[in-house]
Amino acid sequence: MKDNYSLTLIASDGVNMNAVANLTVIVDDTLDEHPVITNLNETVTIPENTEYLNKTLLYTILFDNEEQDGVVIQIESATDEKGFGASSKFEVTNDGKLYITASSEFDFESSERYHLEISVTHAISNALYDEGYLDIVIENVNEQPFFVARSPQYLFEILEDSDITMTQKAIEVEKNLLESGRTLIDLSVQDPDAPVSSSKISYSDTI
Repeated sequence: MKDNYSLTLIASDGVNMNAVANLTVIVDDTLDEHPVITNLNETVTIPENTEYLNKTLLYTILFDNEEQDGVVIQIESATDEKGFGASSKFEVTNDGKLYITASSEFDFESSERYHLEISVTHAISNALYDEGYLDIVIENVNEQPFFVARSPQYLFEILEDSDITMTQKAIEVEKNLLESGRTLIDLSVQDPDAPVSSSKISYSDTI
């Protein structure tokens, strides 16, 4: 659309004398169009166990026009799939930058998805211009299981250059105090991707 128009005005006395004037009409731009978000109601995916030591850009909210002066962008709510609040993990600026806050952690086994409700309002009147949502899906990463030994009850230490005969006798004394089948170590296997499993190492005559 044109932003200016040129007019030529002519005044005549009806005989042969004319006056001519040129007029330019400039159309001034005003904030008559509200900004409309074009890329919300979307889903983004991030991997679990990523260390966000600093504030990290996650997403940029875009608008269909440049009328963004005097607007406020807010996260109205941020929750995980269980309904627990997660507003401390995200923040948004008025230029449309959505960030993961520093030191935030995301664990698939704890929460698989986060839902953000975002609004755009007028800075003075608080009139609602637009709103939408963003879903953040946490990608499951295979994690290595590890052993955790609990309640060790017996430990035999053999020093170098020690009397092997005396050491053997000490071990025999300890073994005689044991009953066959008694638990020596309760050994648990912890896998961040699965329920905890455990097994026990028990005394037998072969020990």
